Amino acid sequence: MQRSLDVSKTKTCGQVFADSAYANKRNDKKLGKQNNKVLHRAYRNTPLTNKQKQDNRQRSSVRYIVERTWVAANFIMVRQGKIP
Repeated sequence: MQRSLDVSKTKTCGQVFADSAYANKRNDKKLGKQNNKVLHRAYRNTPLTNKQKQDNRQRSSVRYIVERTWVAANFIMVRQGKIP
């Protein structure tokens, strides 16, 4: 994931939307507050706050659109024989 986190080399807005599995202090520090759109993660005896739940809903809606588009594009490429 470290290579994909180098937002300085991207030609996009630099925001990273990722699953909560990537939520850790190192990624938080590398991405900063503006670019970090990784889903919040609940820990034992520390449930998510209402604000975190709201953030996760918003971020999930963006991830859903991106992932759906990516899967559709892959499906088409597989059907055309471009991807085995």
